[in-house]
Amino acid sequence: MSLEVLKKHPLPILAVLIIAAATLIGGHYGSARTPYITPSDSNASDELTDEFNEALPTMRALGFVVKDLHVGMGLLPEVGATLVATTDSIDEKKLKELIEKHAEKKLLVTALKGLHAAYNIKREIPDVPLKGVQLDLTMTLPPRVSVSFVNNVVAAA
Repeated sequence: MSLEVLKKHPLPILAVLIIAAATLIGGHYGSARTPYITPSDSNASDELTDEFNEALPTMRALGFVVKDLHVGMGLLPEVGATLVATTDSIDEKKLKELIEKHAEKKLLVTALKGLHAAYNIKREIPDVPLKGVQLDLTMTLPPRVSVSFVNNVVAAA
């Protein structure tokens, strides 16, 4: 297949690739494979929720509270949570200590490293007075973290 064909007809080729991937995965209509949650998926989501429950006391000790929780089902199940705190309650030295102390806890370390990286970036922008921090944690394989700084503490609490 030449590059000229790809340039002239990108959408049909993309559609064929998507259908081929869905066929291999077994998530298409009429598939003999189960396209929904399997026992192994359930075990994976159990492990993720166990890791979340283990991480929660440490996050609470840093001043975070759980603002919301959501569940998503798809190729990989995911559980998401939004945690919020005031920026004053987060101690960067404590983050480093906790990362070293809990090195075996992947989800917690991912959250702590995300916070640490965000605080390093925030330090480079000192003229923006943000009072709250919001941590969006998605527990899937691999876990994802998004950190937002918000203008007022009310939005963070």
